[in-house]
Amino acid sequence: MAKGIQTQGLGWTAVVAIVGGVVNQLMDGDPSTVPDWNLVIPGILSAIGVARARAKNQTSEEAKAN
Repeated sequence: MAKGIQTQGLGWTAVVAIVGGVVNQLMDGDPSTVPDWNLVIPGILSAIGVARARAKNQTSEEAKAN
């Protein structure tokens, strides 16, 4: 398994979970159910940050970092 794949997988799984929750709230048919955008946006940005992070055991050369 490639180094860093666990970190990326966790991040993208979190993005999918957050977006899925928002879609569920928007499509539930109840107009009073609305997502808390003050939690959704930072959550998505944080999850993308985790997905883009380099694993601790990955060197700069392996990550193709500058």
